[in-house]
Amino acid sequence: MKNKTAYFLLGLAVLSIFQAVVIAQPAKGQCIEPAQQQERTSTAAIETIITDNSYHHLGNDFKEELTLKEPEGVIYSKTFLLDSEFDAPELGLMANSVSPYEINATEYMDRIYINDVEVALLNCYFKPPSVSLFYMDTKLEEDLNKGIVPENLKSVFKTNGFPLSNDAFIIPSKGKENIWTISDPSSSQKFIISKEGGKLNVYPPAYSPEPPGPAEVDISLDPGLLKIGNNTIKITSGSNRDGSNYDDFGFSQLTLKGIRKTGWVLSGKVQVGDEPIFPAKVYVYRHGTDELISSFETTRPNGLYSLVLPKGEYDVKVEAWSEFSNPQYDTKTIVINNSNVTLDFKASKFIALLPTIFGLGIIPFLIPSIMAGFIVALSVYVFTKKRNIAVLGFVSGTVSNCIIILLMIIGGLVDTVTLSLLLSAAITFILNAVPIILLNRRKVS
Repeated sequence: MKNKTAYFLLGLAVLSIFQAVVIAQPAKGQCIEPAQQQERTSTAAIETIITDNSYHHLGNDFKEELTLKEPEGVIYSKTFLLDSEFDAPELGLMANSVSPYEINATEYMDRIYINDVEVALLNCYFKPPSVSLFYMDTKLEEDLNKGIVPENLKSVFKTNGFPLSNDAFIIPSKGKENIWTISDPSSSQKFIISKEGGKLNVYPPAYSPEPPGPAEVDISLDPGLLKIGNNTIKITSGSNRDGSNYDDFGFSQLTLKGIRKTGWVLSGKVQVGDEPIFPAKVYVYRHGTDELISSFETTRPNGLYSLVLPKGEYDVKVEAWSEFSNPQYDTKTIVINNSNVTLDFKASKFIALLPTIFGLGIIPFLIPSIMAGFIVALSVYVFTKKRNIAVLGFVSGTVSNCIIILLMIIGGLVDTVTLSLLLSAAITFILNAVPIILLNRRKVS
C-alpha cells in the first residue's frame, strides 16, 4: 500500500511539473505583450544590420490615410546577410493603421517572421483608444450581419440606458468584419459594436478600431533565430477567416540592430591559374608563432573558404593538392580590426611529370593494373589453353591498364579514381583479351 501511495505522489508531481511547463508556453498565434527590452551593455558595440526607410502599405484595400494609397501586396519580405553572430538583436519600425489586438483576436493578426519563425504580432503594440459602454451576447451577431435591429437588441440598449428608436439601422464596417455601426437618426445617436474575445462590445461614436497615428515599435528577438549567412525578415498582413479580405496598414523605418559577438570574417578563394582548386586547406596562425587559431578543412568546389576570427594579426597558410598539380602558396599576414577581410590565394599551374608518373601511376594503380592483367591472362588461358599466350596477356594487360588510367585522368575524362579504375579495366579487357583470344583460340577436345 505504501508503494502504491509513493508511486501515485510521484506521478502527480511529474504531471504538475509538465502542466506548469506547457501552460507557461504561449500558443502560436496568441498576442503576447511586448517583451522588456534587453539592457545594452555597450552602446558603441551596437551595429545596424539592416535598414529600410521606405514606406510600405500592406493589405488589399485603398486607404486615404496611408502614404501609399494602393497596397503593394499582403507580404513584405527582405533578405539580409550576416557575417557574424549577434547578441541582443532588436527589430524596430514605425507603423500606423494597425488593427489593435482586442479587435477580433482570432483574425486580422499582422505577423512578423525571422527565418520563417513567428517572432511577434504587430497588433500587440496597439490598444483601442476607448472604453466600451457595455457588452452584448454574440447571439446577436447574426442579426447584425443581416442589418436587422431586432427587439431583443433594442431591449439590451434600453436596459443599459441607451434606448433606440424604430428608425435605428445598422451599417457594416467597410473592409472589416465583426465591426458594425448603429445609427439612430431620431435621437442623433451612433454606436460602434465590435466583436472582441467572445462578446460584442458597444462603444461611443468617438471609438475607432484604428490607432490614432504612427507608433514606434521595438521588438527584442532571440539571438538564436539569426544565423551567419542569408536571413529573411517577413511581415504579413492578417486576413479574415476565409482569406477574402486583409488588414491594411503601413510601416517604415525598419531596422535591425545588434551587438557583434563572434568577430569578423576572413574569406577568399584558392586557385591554380584561373581555376579554383578543390580540395585545399586553409590554416590561420597567430602572427610569428606556430599557434593554430583556426582552420578551414576543405575548400568548397568553387575554391571558396570563410573563417570567423577575432581582432588580431595572423599568418595564413594554404595546403592544396590535386592528382597532377603541385601548387605552392606563400604565407600571407593579415590584420583583423573591426572589418571583414578578403584574402585570395593563386598559384601558377604546372604538372610535375616524374612525381606524377611514379606516385600516381606506378604506386596507386599498380595493384589494380596487376589485377586487370591477371583477369586478361586467365581469360586468354581459358579460351586458348596456351600458357605463353596467357603470360603475354598478363604483361600487356597490366601495362596497358596503367597507361589507360593515366590517360583518362590527365585528359580529364573522369572525375573520380573509382570510376577510372572500372572503366580502364573494361577497356583493357576489350583491347587485350578479346584480340588475343580471337587470334589464338583453338578447339578444345
